[in-house]
Amino acid sequence: MQSACDVLVVGAGPAGAAAALALASLSKAQVTLVDAGLRTPPLGETLAAAARPVLRDLGLWDAFVQQGHPPTLGLASRWGSDELLRRDAFADPQGASWRLDRQRFDDGLRGAALGRGVRWLPARVDALQGGPGQWEVRLQHPPGAHPQQQHLGCRFIVDATGRRAVVLRRLGVAVERVDSLLCEALALPPDPQAAPDLQGFALIEACADGWFYGSVLADGRRWLAFHTDADLASKAAGRSAALLCRLHATTDAARLAACAQPACATVHRTAAWSACAARAAGPGWAAVGDAACCFDPLSSQGLFHALCTGLRLGQTLARSGPPAQWHTLQLDGHVQEMARIWHAYLAHRGHYYRSEMRHAARPFWARRHASHSQSL
Repeated sequence: MQSACDVLVVGAGPAGAAAALALASLSKAQVTLVDAGLRTPPLGETLAAAARPVLRDLGLWDAFVQQGHPPTLGLASRWGSDELLRRDAFADPQGASWRLDRQRFDDGLRGAALGRGVRWLPARVDALQGGPGQWEVRLQHPPGAHPQQQHLGCRFIVDATGRRAVVLRRLGVAVERVDSLLCEALALPPDPQAAPDLQGFALIEACADGWFYGSVLADGRRWLAFHTDADLASKAAGRSAALLCRLHATTDAARLAACAQPACATVHRTAAWSACAARAAGPGWAAVGDAACCFDPLSSQGLFHALCTGLRLGQTLARSGPPAQWHTLQLDGHVQEMARIWHAYLAHRGHYYRSEMRHAARPFWARRHASHSQSL
């Protein structure tokens, strides 16, 4: 089955949905959004207050407010010191961040894109051929779907597939990782008596082999996430018990967990490494969100980065003439902006990890201190 569109956006997460929505709103382009399936969104995410103008530019602010995501009270951290420090949200000139119900947020983004005329195809990219202006994409639909395969032509293709960078890898674009960070997390039942002084705060606590993030989700559940390197993480067998052992050795994260037991702990493991594509755009293609560059969760910038880069790419293409000409663009501005963001991120990442010296002899911290010194 052969069909065609002006722009194919691969990946329907926040970056892809924002790019598709911006393109459909600001141009007359025929946009198709492709994703292998609606996976369960990550839990425990916050959206920075800096996203407010981005949501307004996407035409989503009123709908976002109506979704009722609760604000955070601020950040509590035990990092670089034995003292628990608090930074209240009211002291931030941009205001409080939001604790997201990611399913509702992601559904709203995709729904807005479809409402603007974006076509949705539940499929994965199986092959990519051709070149700028005449890409030929073979899609593989889920088992049982008819047709099983579909061939689609497009002039321009956007990689919004996150850390997998599916399109970039098929184009032979290198993606460089700078660490092997992963996240092991668990959601615990609501308990208003667990660390009541932290319930409205995001918590960060450094420990010997990594660091914990803790928060209370929009539905009241407690989210505890441990970040460490892949070779330092627990083995598959007994993972829940190992994670809880690390958790109970902390000070404030343990209070928020309130003596959770292995029986109630299902551990979710996800990649959290930092990486950057050698080039974020070329004739007939561009990468947005984590496909262009992805960050350590310590930065709390991943979701904002996804929305902002999706919007900015849509704006850039819409200002560049009719869709039939987009494949001729070099998009040097997008490439330079992603490189600038990446280098600024590395500098901030180095600063924050270097500020924690209590565990400097441990492998997790020694690696980050060494990489920071090499970048100076």
